[in-house]
Amino acid sequence: MRSTNRESRSGNDSSVGHQLIYVPMWSAMWEERIAFRKWGLAAAVQYSSERFTSADNSRSLDPYALLNLQADYAFSVKGAKIRANLTVQNLFDTEFVQVVNRPMPGRHVLLSLEVNLFENTN
Repeated sequence: MRSTNRESRSGNDSSVGHQLIYVPMWSAMWEERIAFRKWGLAAAVQYSSERFTSADNSRSLDPYALLNLQADYAFSVKGAKIRANLTVQNLFDTEFVQVVNRPMPGRHVLLSLEVNLFENTN
């Protein structure tokens, strides 16, 4: 979607009619999740098109696409409900930046454990 400056704030403003800085023209996210018994599996794809870093749109950051995977398992121990979750973000280790000179993390793994000791009474 085009996001542009419509009017000038000064006499030498070169941003009028150009895409706003750091706002991609296109971005999308798609996620699918399947569950079977106590197991869950999810995949998410994220895309961001070119983002300009100058008001006159002469400099930009490259577009990128990321793939994240997640697996989880739910179980109970002495009445406590527990969910173990393993997530791999940026599976293909894509190099990308969202802000000039600030690289984002490559592939990384997150492990979490959610413990619910009390039943929800609502």
